[in-house]
Amino acid sequence: MIKIKNNDNGVSEVIGSLLLIVISVSLFAVIYVSFFSIDLNQNSSPVTIIGTITDNNLILEHRGGEPLNLKTKVILEHSEGIKEIFSLNNENLLENNSKDDGEWDFSEKVLFALDNISNYSRFSPVDVTVVDIESDSIVMKGTLQEARTADVEMGMSVSDNKPKVGDIITISVTASNEKGPSDADGVIIEDLLPGPLRILDFTTTHGNYDSNSNIWNVGKISVGTTATLTITVKVESAVPVSELTQFALIIDGSGSIDNQAWNLMKEGLVNSIEDENIFPHDGSVELTVVQFGVGGGGFCARVELGPIIVRHSNYEDIADQISDLTQGKGWTPMAAGIYLAADTMASSNNFGGFNPKNRQVLLLVTDGQPNVVSEQGELCGDAFDGYQDGRASTEDARNYLVNTLSLKEDQDEFNIIGVEGSQSINREWLRDEIAWPQPGWDTWPPQSSGWINVVNSWTQFRDSVDDLFNLLFNRIDNKVSMIESSYMDPNTKNSGAIISIYPTN
Repeated sequence: MIKIKNNDNGVSEVIGSLLLIVISVSLFAVIYVSFFSIDLNQNSSPVTIIGTITDNNLILEHRGGEPLNLKTKVILEHSEGIKEIFSLNNENLLENNSKDDGEWDFSEKVLFALDNISNYSRFSPVDVTVVDIESDSIVMKGTLQEARTADVEMGMSVSDNKPKVGDIITISVTASNEKGPSDADGVIIEDLLPGPLRILDFTTTHGNYDSNSNIWNVGKISVGTTATLTITVKVESAVPVSELTQFALIIDGSGSIDNQAWNLMKEGLVNSIEDENIFPHDGSVELTVVQFGVGGGGFCARVELGPIIVRHSNYEDIADQISDLTQGKGWTPMAAGIYLAADTMASSNNFGGFNPKNRQVLLLVTDGQPNVVSEQGELCGDAFDGYQDGRASTEDARNYLVNTLSLKEDQDEFNIIGVEGSQSINREWLRDEIAWPQPGWDTWPPQSSGWINVVNSWTQFRDSVDDLFNLLFNRIDNKVSMIESSYMDPNTKNSGAIISIYPTN
């Protein structure tokens, strides 16, 4: 903000040497403000007035010095040569309680809608002069202009997010300026197109795209319009998402799962882990298996395997250990399982010790809803009547996991497989409160990480595990982000987008 004060110089000395005091930039209000202080009367008292323009409203705030009489006049002029003159006495510009004492005093604001000026275009500069009639002096003079702001939202879609290697697919990137309020200009977007996707062709509705640098120089996006970049690519290969990944499998061992279902679940997991085309054996993945619904009356969770790095030399032993898992047949202390998985991953010594820069992936497998309340640090919880407290406890555990492992939305994920059976799957709650990152997905294949996939039987689970692990370990992420603009964006969280592609050989 800029403070303008009267000085003691006479008009004849000042008019010839008007001084530009400052240029100021503000995110939501003023791009620049130029204020001059001129006294038409050497006996006038000092006054401080601050001016801004927000949402097409001129705001003048009295910030100190002598109060001004309501006869004070405000003169507005803009580039079209239009002049607007009003006095505080005959305009409803001050709140009623501010006018009761007949003065414009400290902290009181004058609010004038610039829409009232004929032929005025929003975001145009306005010359403002405040004249104290009683002292016959100008107490503020300057130029105000509202900042150009635009909420540009980015999006991305793909014609096929589960292609085969060698397929040709189309990726569409959009930048929409639906809300404005001003045109977005100078927009430059970077598309971090990964190596396995080779560009064949592209088209744009706005600006130019450089396929060598992956830079889209969009330029101007008018209010209410959308700029679109369409890229045709060939899927050259299916590659692991990350060199180092901590993977935790959190499995439901509750009594609602019968022996046949338990064996089907183990069979599906074992078959996938034994196939190096599905589950990496190159030492890039650390595996932890946690079962909940065990011990202490069935209210507990325990680590069944790991954390262990899966290698060519040990994957068969790991598969055998999973095949030999004994089911707890207890309740459903889902929170205890999540707490234990988080603490186990965080305390791992593999890969040189826990490092949030490594990828963290968790997969929860369940056939029901939590019916046990657990606290952080407790391997066992307390049973109760109903599911509401169990869900709240599980949400706390999920939030603890996100914070403890410092999960990153563009790198890490917590996914869920729900199996319909004798128990009820609360699909919406698992999708909206447990899957991470949000928003959770329940379409299949999912558009990105943070998903729930509900299958109809444990047989279907066994037969789909290969596809599930392919999504986790053979995924290509395409990210776009706005890297430059000449306007101010009040919501930078939507100035980027990510889409995941899951190629298969």
